[in-house]
Amino acid sequence: MRTNSIDATAFRCLAEYKTLIDIYSKIYEKDYDYHIKDYLEELMSFDTAKEVREQHTERINSIKERINKKIDKKETKENEVIKTKSINFKMTESRNNNE
Repeated sequence: MRTNSIDATAFRCLAEYKTLIDIYSKIYEKDYDYHIKDYLEELMSFDTAKEVREQHTERINSIKERINKKIDKKETKENEVIKTKSINFKMTESRNNNE
């Protein structure tokens, strides 16, 4: 039997999932909002709060891994650009003649 506590748990999970999907969508520059509707339907099919939390943990961890992979790739690319640029400094005498 589905109770208010199960619905409350599902709502909190859906809110967290939506936030991560919004971040995921911005990082990958695509619209992934349809995942939110699918996840809501999935959450409504569970009969216990434990089932909701278990599924939620799996989903959240999966999305976090994907987000972190994309961020790591971007950081690597940015670091490669920085590494390939070389700047040569030449020590010169001070232009200030008051010393």
